[in-house]
Amino acid sequence: MARKGISRRQFIESSVAGVAVTGMKGLRTGSAEARGSKLADDQAGSGLRITESLNASWRFKRQGSPGAGIEPEFVGAERPAYDDSEWESVVVPHTWDATPDNPFCTSDHFRGLGWYRCEIEVPAGWRNRRVWIEFKAVFQVADVFINGYHLGRHVGGFTGLGFDMTDHLKFGEKNLLAVKVNDVLDPNIAPANETNVPGYGGIYRSVSLVAMDPLHVQRNGTWVTTTQSGGGASVRIRTWVQNQSSQARSFNLQSLILDAEGMEVDRLEAKENVGPNAVKEVDQIATISSPHLWSPDGPHLYQLASTVSEGGKTTDRYVTPFGIRFMGHDAENGFTLNGKPIVLRGVDRRQDYGFLGDAVPESIGVKDAQMMKDMGVNFVRTSHYPQDPAVIDACDRLGILVWEEVPNI
Repeated sequence: MARKGISRRQFIESSVAGVAVTGMKGLRTGSAEARGSKLADDQAGSGLRITESLNASWRFKRQGSPGAGIEPEFVGAERPAYDDSEWESVVVPHTWDATPDNPFCTSDHFRGLGWYRCEIEVPAGWRNRRVWIEFKAVFQVADVFINGYHLGRHVGGFTGLGFDMTDHLKFGEKNLLAVKVNDVLDPNIAPANETNVPGYGGIYRSVSLVAMDPLHVQRNGTWVTTTQSGGGASVRIRTWVQNQSSQARSFNLQSLILDAEGMEVDRLEAKENVGPNAVKEVDQIATISSPHLWSPDGPHLYQLASTVSEGGKTTDRYVTPFGIRFMGHDAENGFTLNGKPIVLRGVDRRQDYGFLGDAVPESIGVKDAQMMKDMGVNFVRTSHYPQDPAVIDACDRLGILVWEEVPNI
């Protein structure tokens, strides 16, 4: 789709020029530039989690009529034998509702089903791992299939979803990943209408393949909270360690806190047992006597490196950035940050763009955050839904307070 002689691809390339793409939270021990690039088996043997982008080489076709019913042409579209040779080749992030008029609310969006198919080759060296598929967001109901098997359904268009595919994969061979996307507006799913929040159907945020040892930090498996303790800070670390094997496991969890310069601040150790196909929660408390407090003028971020090991062998390492800041308010000073009054100067941000709808590459969102910082913003309200984690992470790094909303229509 073009406007004034500019193609969608040219628009994206001009918008992201000079901006580095940020990654998801968690330490990456392996990666690949695009879907279909097979990782070497010796890389898979490192013992740690591997994250590989699945944004390229998708096939897509939208149904002809609105509504949630499957049309005859698409019966069996989740199965490997289905012929998608006439479908459009697309790159994720993708939406079928982008127009040159975005980011304004538009009428006549197609409300129905769109189908995505992608072949993935899983290395034979991953046989002893658990392999997950991770989507940062799909608008708004996603049914995910691997080799014709229904992995599950996710309802809601603004939050991430993930499924374990391991038991239905063919290792060392090609596998067919299919996603049925339904963007029919539903009074039980926010936003229920388009009066203020336009909805763009599709896989509109990044997709990744994640491989890890069966003994690992659970998906989104750390929770770090801080409280003031005299002149210092008490840091509570909750870690959920998952055992996706048929045998009970004994493990050691090391929680290492590093400051922004990479210097060790504290180190906590825990020895625990977890049953087969079970999850163990580990609760730890660290004390930082003279913390570097996070603020818009000094966005100091610590890192929590969570390392799981068994019998001296590391099975997983997961990194969680966090800041320490204390908020309050009173009648005399208004809003305070770290005990000092602060004037919030901010903007609202929506995630859609002209030509793109909501299918915006992460680097554009990061560029937005940098532009806001450069213009003197220290506060942003995400209107009106949770936005891409890459944008929130950029605000953390740059020093922008965030009011992140739930869908409110």
